[in-house]
Amino acid sequence: MKKFIKYTAIIIGVALVSVLTREITGMLFDKSSEKDINTVLAETVPKINDQLPRMLQENMRLDSVSAANQEMHYYYTAVNLDLSEIDPNSPMLEKFKNNTGPILTENYCNNKKMEVLVKNDIKANYHYYDNNQSLFAEFQTLPKQCK
Repeated sequence: MKKFIKYTAIIIGVALVSVLTREITGMLFDKSSEKDINTVLAETVPKINDQLPRMLQENMRLDSVSAANQEMHYYYTAVNLDLSEIDPNSPMLEKFKNNTGPILTENYCNNKKMEVLVKNDIKANYHYYDNNQSLFAEFQTLPKQCK
């Protein structure tokens, strides 16, 4: 039961993760800039990474971001998750995958601070790793999902 509570907290933390992501993105992008969006991305990524890694809650850490070819990538670690200790077909992992994508898309599409990404056709990619750096989930949000 203790493990279940710990892993459930990871799922709940996704909402907090997306809030921080959109705040950082909104804070650093200058909407009035005349620069090419890829230039803006290239200039913004180091500013974001200067603030990372950052614990978002007890179980989730935003480690880094990257950008290339009109795509943002966000890399997270579930610090209390060890995939070797759970069944790969675990309902907990399935629930995380089923719930997280829609939460990320909702935040991407409906938050004013993310608007610059949507308007400039920037894809958002989210990569989740366990504490051994084993990938356990990936999500992509596309601007066309917002229309």
